[in-house]
Amino acid sequence: MPIFNVFTSPVTRMSREQLGSLPTKQLQSYIKAYNLNAANLIEKSELIKLISGTELGETEERAFRSTAPSSPKADQGSSGEGRRREGSAPSRLERQRAEGDWNRERAQAREQQRRERERERRMREHEREERERDRERREWERERERWREVNGPRYPGQNAVEAVENMFEGIFGGGGNSGPSNGGERWSPSQPFGPGFPFVPPGTIPPFPGSEFIPSFVPPNPHTRPPPHPFNAPQHPPQNPMQRPTQPTSPQPSGSKATPPAEVPSLKALLQTNTDPSGLSAKTLKQILKNNKVEFGSVLEKSELVTRVKRLLDSEKAEMEKNGGDDEDALCKVGVVLL
Repeated sequence: MPIFNVFTSPVTRMSREQLGSLPTKQLQSYIKAYNLNAANLIEKSELIKLISGTELGETEERAFRSTAPSSPKADQGSSGEGRRREGSAPSRLERQRAEGDWNRERAQAREQQRRERERERRMREHEREERERDRERREWERERERWREVNGPRYPGQNAVEAVENMFEGIFGGGGNSGPSNGGERWSPSQPFGPGFPFVPPGTIPPFPGSEFIPSFVPPNPHTRPPPHPFNAPQHPPQNPMQRPTQPTSPQPSGSKATPPAEVPSLKALLQTNTDPSGLSAKTLKQILKNNKVEFGSVLEKSELVTRVKRLLDSEKAEMEKNGGDDEDALCKVGVVLL
């Protein structure tokens, strides 16, 4: 605490014992001069605690000294000297300005403390999130290890190769198989490039259907001819000399003769011969589903195809038993032909 001009004993950097040696009235004068909040404080120990717990910097001290009242002892001199001292006292505006500066600096100090607390809170929050992520990562590692112990060295990612192979078999296979994304697309083994390779130089390979470029839906009819690929049309006159190998477009059905739809057994034939669908290839299973207007979408696993064909066979068998003798005669005829 600073010296007031009223007192002669310095109070700056006094300890609590030194403040305790001062009279209570003097302590109250300091509290009032520095505008400290001493409401409801009566005991001298409480006043000492308030004064010693208040931290004032150089700026506040300087502002207070500039507005401190003049000493009564100095005013006891001649009246002229006293009037001169009174005339040199700071004005009310200056005192208000000094008090405003002091309050502003205290507000800045409080704001700085608030920012420090906010930064510490954010750091703690960040550390908590990091610990949570580490815990989740360790938990995931433990789950993966448990899965490997149960299922052996194979893990789900290794099935991707088989899934891709089945997908390409369904997309690029013969017999009018349809891809997983469009059930109306058909092409034959003589057309090795499918929708995944649309940009092929004209004349390098036989033309292939491009039904993926047609916005309208094509019904999955195995006996319908595929629409012509847009690249087969003579849209590029400078490339006419290279399009001579595209002449075999008319005998295109020759490719489908290699694996005609008639080779795919019907449901009645499968029932008559007691054929196990699991012994058929994925290509044949897909063709059977397609011929019977069954949507198999993006099914890649053969087990799912076998399940759907078995459902078809069960439904066909129930329908034949419901219809009675006509279907039984038909089954007998089919059995004689197959035998």
